[in-house]
Formats: sequence, structure tokens, C-alpha cells
Amino acid sequence: MKASKSYKQWLFSPVWLLVGLVAVIVACGGDATATPRAAATTAPAATSVATAVIPTATIAPTPTPVVAMEAVQQRLRVTSGSEKENNDPSLLISHHMHQFDQVYESLFYDNQFSEYVPNLVTEWSVSPDGKTWNFELRKGVRFHEDWGEFSAADVVQTMEWYTRPANPDPRIEDMKLFLEGHEVVDDYNLTFTLPKPFLDGTYLFSGQTNTHILSNAFLDAEGEDGLQEKMIGTGPYQFVERELGASVLHERVPYEHWRVTPDFQELQFFFVFEPSTILAMLLAGEIDIGILPFDLQSTATGAGLEIVKTTSPTVLVYTWFGGNYVPTAEYYDVDNVPVWALPDGIGRKVRKALNLAVDRQEIQNTILGGRGAVMPVSFYAEHLRGWDPSWIERFKVDYRYDPEGAKELLAEVEAELGEPIDWSEFVMLLTPRASLGSVVDIGEAVANYWHEIGVPIKIESREFVYFMEKMLAGEIEGVGWTDATPWRSTDTEQLKILYVSKAKGGCCNMYENQFIEDRYDEFLATVSLDERDRLMREIGEHLFVEYASVPLFSFHGEYVINPEVVAGYQTSGLRPPRHLEYVKAVMK
Repeated sequence: MKASKSYKQWLFSPVWLLVGLVAVIVACGGDATATPRAAATTAPAATSVATAVIPTATIAPTPTPVVAMEAVQQRLRVTSGSEKENNDPSLLISHHMHQFDQVYESLFYDNQFSEYVPNLVTEWSVSPDGKTWNFELRKGVRFHEDWGEFSAADVVQTMEWYTRPANPDPRIEDMKLFLEGHEVVDDYNLTFTLPKPFLDGTYLFSGQTNTHILSNAFLDAEGEDGLQEKMIGTGPYQFVERELGASVLHERVPYEHWRVTPDFQELQFFFVFEPSTILAMLLAGEIDIGILPFDLQSTATGAGLEIVKTTSPTVLVYTWFGGNYVPTAEYYDVDNVPVWALPDGIGRKVRKALNLAVDRQEIQNTILGGRGAVMPVSFYAEHLRGWDPSWIERFKVDYRYDPEGAKELLAEVEAELGEPIDWSEFVMLLTPRASLGSVVDIGEAVANYWHEIGVPIKIESREFVYFMEKMLAGEIEGVGWTDATPWRSTDTEQLKILYVSKAKGGCCNMYENQFIEDRYDEFLATVSLDERDRLMREIGEHLFVEYASVPLFSFHGEYVINPEVVAGYQTSGLRPPRHLEYVKAVMK
């Protein structure tokens, strides 16, 4: 095996400079088009992801033959945090999507830079009132194992499959609206007529929501049993085998894929959660990409491994207060309301006290090693609608570290209640997350800060799937949870998943409030982006002043790579590890 090259050495090697020069000559003589980013109410021109977003591998004939390079290692090995395993993407929420994200494809693709680009769609449009969507589908895309060519029938069958009652994802309600109003114009054109405005069709039909297109022919022939046995998609990798609880193996398709030809012949996920085990596997050369807590990274880099940061600050860390439900919710239990959710300002004082108890600067300087930026409202960011820049300065005062002030607030609450607060049933759940190896340490730190002000919350370590099942059932009263979650890439999902009740299609009950419920109705009813921005800001301000959660930090995710195998890796960091078909291999 030859000595490995750095990414820049590989990129600027004579062979690739020649390839780049030829590609430029071809592009100058051809008809190049730029891929537009999907606007909510603008119909972009037809475009090809293969030529416009991902550099094409097609080279014009030349008298000087280009010698094909081969990866020094044929199999790319990656650790994955999946607690659920299944070959049917409709049965797994998007947190586990990476295990088949390179096998299946969606109509739209959230690429390495957090952009939504056309994938199995080439052209789409949405009417000014947000009620009619038109999709023109990509032609000539083949399913694995000769299961035919992709067409509109596969989209409709996939929608029918995803809207089965077995699907736990709340987004199926939106999918049902599209399915009810669908019209197959021909094999490559679909029209959807909705009863109300909907501006997030590119998100709904993207890999980010796990809406992977299944083969109509395969489902008809093999049914659910067949889908449990294997994956049949249109992606650049095809399924080989799954060893439950251990790993899943894919291989590169044996033909030129329409979108990308991966550098690696095979791709294998290992289901490993323990950071020390991941570190040991990296040091032993048993895996090539993994995520480690920051305090273990120095051991890895000291052994010659390297750190790659995500292209976007997609990791959001926060603690929430379980059980803040609207009283009209069916899961609201008037006799079991946690103290931090009590009405008449009492719950707000408790939430404020628990915020003042947390020394964010110490967490940032120690556990995070100086990483991260202030996140004044959980899941709000500068690049999304609803941002208020004044929150940054106000956060320094309203969310300061003030343990004595926290104790005073809790004393006021106990005086109002006429009795001490009973914390015996309150729990801080710690759940390992693939996007941030240090999230458990952060959760423990938050719980310890609360202990210091007289809040003896219990600490329990649980798998993420346990918490999700409790959350979806509306059974998280008195549960604190520190999480590292990818930011929501649309304002609708930002509200719907976190701050809206299940009655309105919400999911996770992070913080429900009638003020938010009313404005969410207004939000959905308008197609004015300016009006949506105003409503988002109003909701964000409410969340800020009500201390709806314990917002902590936003920052770039970090991956540890073996530079002897991996020459380059770009990923947004959303639902990691993903975009693995674009990993650049060190070549022989």
C-alpha cells in the first residue's frame, strides 16, 4: 500500500488537474445550467442534479488515455448509532435513515451543504396559493436487481405504503393530503391538489423526512415480507446483507449510476454506541469514519487520525422540560402536571430558575472545548425565518448564570404553593446521539447544576428509541432531556415537530402553549413569507420570555476519519452519518 496523500495533494494531483481541464473544455462547449434552490412559490427551471450539482464523471474522448484510479481500500467502514434496524424505511423515523440513505433515493435531496436539490424530480412548480404542486420525474432511472424503471407508479405506491397506520412518523398526515389529491398525468408527471396551502413539498418528499421511493413492482411481487428481507431502491449502492445488532453491508451498483459513482466498492455500517469502543476501532483501523466525544479526539489525532467538520452548524444542544402540554390535549393529566408546567406564572419561575442554574460558559470551555455559539431560542437560527438579533444581547442578561437567583425563584414558588416542591418523580434522561458524542456529558452537567440549587433530579441513561416511544405517546411528564438534534431546515417543521400539539400534527411536545397554537393556525393559512416571518418571530419571542426550554449551543458536527483511507468527506451533518456516496477515497 502506498503512503496516503492529503486531500489537497489528491485534488491537485496531475491526473485530476488533467481531468478538470478537460471537464472545463467540455463545459465551455456544452449547454451548462445552474441548479436553482427551491423557492416556496417559484417554479424553477428544469435541471439535472447529475450535471448541475455533482461534478460529472463524463469525459470527452481524448487521444491521451486516462488511467482509472482505484481506492486503496475497497470497503468504507462507518460507525452508526442506529437503535432500530429495518429494511423498510417507512417504519423508521428519520433518526435512523442513514442505514439505507445510499440505497434508496427521494424526489428531492438535501445535499452535503444543506440545500434541497432535485433528485428523482427534474422540474417542479407550486401555485401562488400553495395548493397545487406539479412534479416532472427523472427518466431512465433503474431500480436495483432489474426491478424496472422508476416512474410515477412508484411514487404513488410509496405514498400509499408510507401512510399505513404502522408508520409512527407524524409527517404522514401531510403525505395523506398529497395522496388524496394526486393525479397521475403520465408515467413521468404528477399533479397534487391540496385543500389548504402547503409550502414545504420539497422537504416532505426529501430524504430528510425519510420519504425514500420504493419499487412498485417489487412491492407487488414480494410484499412486506420481501421488503423485510432486502432493500430495492435506485441509489448508488445496493443492499447486500444485514447482521442484526451488528452491521449492514451495501455494494456499489454494477452499472453507471445516474447521479454518482462512489469511490468505494462497498459501504458497511457498524452499530456501535460506546465512545471508547468507537475510539478503539478507529485506532485499530477497523473503521474509517466515526464520531467521538471531544475529550477523546486528542487520542485519535495523536495516533494520526484527522478531524473533519460538517459544512453547516447543524448540531443543536438543549434541555427541555417534559409535560408542557396544552390543557386541551388528550394526553394532558390535570392531576399530574409537573411543577415546571404549572399555570399562573408558577411554571415559568421554575423554568427560569433552572435556566439560571446552568453555567453555559463552563460547559462550553470544558466539555465542548470552546466550541459552539449561543442559541438564544431552541431551534431558531439566523438563516431561518423568525430570527430576532436582539436575542443575542438579551440572552446574556435573561439567561445569565445566577445560582443564587435561581434558589430565590424556587423559594418564591414553594411559598406560593404552600409546600416544598417534590422532585422525587423528576428524571433527567441521558440518551446517546450519533450527532454528538458528548451529549451525555452535557446532560449530566445540567443535572448537576440543578442539584447544586436543591433540585435532586434523578439521572437515567436510556436508548433514544425508549425516549421517542414515550414522547410519541405523550408520556414525558416530569422528564428532563438533553439532546443534540439537527436543526430543522424549514420553519414549518421547526414549529410543528417541537412546539405544536399532536392535535395539530405536532410530534414531540417540547413546549405547547395556546399562544403558539393560535399563531400556528395563522402561519399555515398564509403563503406570505413576510407574514410567516412575523409569526415565527412572535412565537420565538414567546419562547424566549417564557423560558420554554434550556437553550444551550449550536455548532458544527465533527467526524474522525482515517486519512490513509479517506481523502475527503463533506456532509451537512444532518441525520449522520450521511452523504457517504460522496466520500473521496485515497487512491493507489
